[in-house]
Amino acid sequence: MKSVDASIELRSKKDLIENFINSLTPDSNVDSDWKKYINAQKIAELNKIIEEENLNKEETYKYVNNAFKNGYVQENGTQLDKVLPPLPVIDPQKRRQKKKDNVIQKIIAFFNRFRDISNGGILNG
Repeated sequence: MKSVDASIELRSKKDLIENFINSLTPDSNVDSDWKKYINAQKIAELNKIIEEENLNKEETYKYVNNAFKNGYVQENGTQLDKVLPPLPVIDPQKRRQKKKDNVIQKIIAFFNRFRDISNGGILNG
């Protein structure tokens, strides 16, 4: 049995759950409020990634929605290329590959954080 504190993936969900629990009031509708809370968190966190990495917002939402629909993050292909900011194709310093790897790592972490505790896709933020 995994300890929550021993697992990075479980720790990343633990803070979401604890923050939600702390927001509850006696009048809360837990199921409805949970869905709203998680959707708001997903949008905020994905928008942060988009801003930090200067990604194409519309294409990033499509890409992430497809990941939730398919159950995994596609690490190659033209859809990922549409997400990335314009970078030179001829790139001796391999900035494009570094950028791609960094974006993939962030999106996979985002996907893993929300995959099991939400109902799938992302709202159009």
